[in-house]
Amino acid sequence: MRQTRAKGCLFTISHVTTGLVAIGWCLKKLERPGDAAEAMRLAIETVGKHPRLLYNLACYHSLAGDDTEALQALMAAISRYPQYAQVAAKDRDFDRVRSDPRFAAIVAEANAVSG
Repeated sequence: MRQTRAKGCLFTISHVTTGLVAIGWCLKKLERPGDAAEAMRLAIETVGKHPRLLYNLACYHSLAGDDTEALQALMAAISRYPQYAQVAAKDRDFDRVRSDPRFAAIVAEANAVSG
């Protein structure tokens, strides 16, 4: 587990990330998906491009109407964890981009590779 110091305090990275994920989820529930996406970006800056963080980022961008960013984050998540293609195909967070041909292509390609 990595640790870092900021302003004299020792933070455990996993705890910081867990907090950011929780904040993102709460912001989503408060219908503030743009702010939720920012929380995921901070988490990714902290620990790197973990597939779960990228998937959440994709969900929040989709809900915020940021289609291109949503699809880019989804592609990055699926490239690291192909099973997310099947999850995304049914996830209501992607309802707004589901009809986008890029979404279908991302999911189909991942299913072809893992299937």
